Amino acid sequence: MIVAALGVTIMAGPARADVPSDAVAWAQSEVGQSSYQGQCLQFVADAYASAGVSLGSSPSAVAYWNSTGGHHDGDANPPKGALAFWGATSGNPDGHVAISRGDGSVISSEERNHYDIHVFAIGDRQNYPYLGWLIPPGVTPPGGDPVHSKTIITVKKTAQSDGTQQVYSVTSSDVLESWWHDGGDGVHTGDLITIAQNDIRDADKIVLPDGTQSLYTAVSDGVWETWWRSGDGPHSAKIIGGLSGVRKVIAAQSTDGGGHLTHLVYVLAADGPYEYWWRDGGDGIHSSRLSNINDPIAFARTVQADGIYQVYTATAGAVFETAWKPGQTAPQTGVIIGISQNDIQNIDKIIKSDGTNELYTITSAGIWENRWGGSAGAMQQDNLPGGVVVKKFVDSDGTDQLYGATGDHVQQYWWNSGGSGGSTLITISQGGIRAIDVSKNGVFTQLYTAAGKNVWETWRGGDHTPSSSVLVGL
Repeated sequence: MIVAALGVTIMAGPARADVPSDAVAWAQSEVGQSSYQGQCLQFVADAYASAGVSLGSSPSAVAYWNSTGGHHDGDANPPKGALAFWGATSGNPDGHVAISRGDGSVISSEERNHYDIHVFAIGDRQNYPYLGWLIPPGVTPPGGDPVHSKTIITVKKTAQSDGTQQVYSVTSSDVLESWWHDGGDGVHTGDLITIAQNDIRDADKIVLPDGTQSLYTAVSDGVWETWWRSGDGPHSAKIIGGLSGVRKVIAAQSTDGGGHLTHLVYVLAADGPYEYWWRDGGDGIHSSRLSNINDPIAFARTVQADGIYQVYTATAGAVFETAWKPGQTAPQTGVIIGISQNDIQNIDKIIKSDGTNELYTITSAGIWENRWGGSAGAMQQDNLPGGVVVKKFVDSDGTDQLYGATGDHVQQYWWNSGGSGGSTLITISQGGIRAIDVSKNGVFTQLYTAAGKNVWETWRGGDHTPSSSVLVGL
């Protein structure tokens, strides 16, 4: 581990450059076989398994694309061994994946009327929208160094008590911090942590009561913690390991009646959500597997006023609630909503000031809302074809704001006692939207949109119409 002024680099061991070639050779040897009908993701996973590399676990090709960094959006010239992806359609929400031969063609488990393993040109597949390609995390392309893509896979916005604004841009190889003061000398950006294995999956960040800032970076088998204070550079350590297929991480904290701080980290792995907790100067990190939910794709956490902890875990076909009261009741899990089309993309969950629980589930067709407790209402749906991510925000005046993103634009819906409305806040012609976050600064609401190599900031509020510009460009 190398500690530097701007961040921490985690060095990897040497990678075998022949892995992609071996995977392609195995796939080529299977041409003509018919043992992978409807199992395109399993086919490419077995190709890499033959070369000693695990692709982890994912419910579909689209889910793997959405949860893995290193995208080359729309590039129809993938190198040998790259995984080429096609998006969902109304008839198939799972999408498609094939392995590239490096010559403009791919080896596929099925295509059109072919139900055996065969070779076709990327441009010939017209019945699915082409997404692009990626190199599996940690794999070295033939004749090259490991790919450290700068495609941004998630974004997080925070602010310090002194007014410092911070945006965290997460790629598969590093987490960058951009910070600025309103009216200051512009936006500054630097690396906080770099993972040479190129397997970052997600990150979350909190500020502790003593001013310590803590970043939690999820990698395929665990979580790294990076912490720093004003005037002191960042330090990092891997605090969680031994997991498989990590997807997401959520950081939190709680303080008991005696003022004792408990650190909380929630990790979504291939077999469901886990909780980790510890106290400074205590007896180490404790952990608990909250529920057994295979192949999850997203999760969220809330805490009710009565101290009930809630974790919501989404698979492609359902959202599960796991609820418990620490030290009093054991976690209990049940289904909140099921989607028969198996096309859930993401979720968000909030608890309003009147105790109303609101769960938002975005699918490839639209956004579902479930409400219970407080001013509970019936389940509702908003149309948003091609949805990929959802975010709920309640303004200080009580106005509900719901943000839904597709691959190329972000739609806002709002409602209050005086009415309702909606508009498109930002359209990105190149597509590639992966994540959004929302914050409030004075009368302005800011939307942060991660797409490709950029984070866009969109301002709206007061008498101003929405205005967008690139905040971070890689």
